[in-house]
Amino acid sequence: MSDFHCREPKEMNYKILSEQANRYKYEEGENTVSQMVEEYARRRAEEAAREAAIEAAREAAKKEAIAIEETEKKKKAEFARSLIEEGSFSHEKIAALTKLSVNEVKKIALEVSC
Repeated sequence: MSDFHCREPKEMNYKILSEQANRYKYEEGENTVSQMVEEYARRRAEEAAREAAIEAAREAAKKEAIAIEETEKKKKAEFARSLIEEGSFSHEKIAALTKLSVNEVKKIALEVSC
């Protein structure tokens, strides 16, 4: 265990460990370690980019769903408005046809009458 606390490979007792530590520390190790760190950083950056893209796609899908819902609600309100202006249907019947609540239909009726 004392070999793992040595700063210099030549101070180590275990010859094979000393040779390997010397090789990594002074011969090829610096480049190898740098390459390993760079590869790890590249993989981590790619993973972070994938995660960010997935999150952005989820957010875009949520916004699109909200926009579609709002558009549908506007279409229903316009249809209800036209039925109210025609005057042939009760608020309950318009609510059933447009799938809006009776209160929403009444609110639209108030807007039309103003």
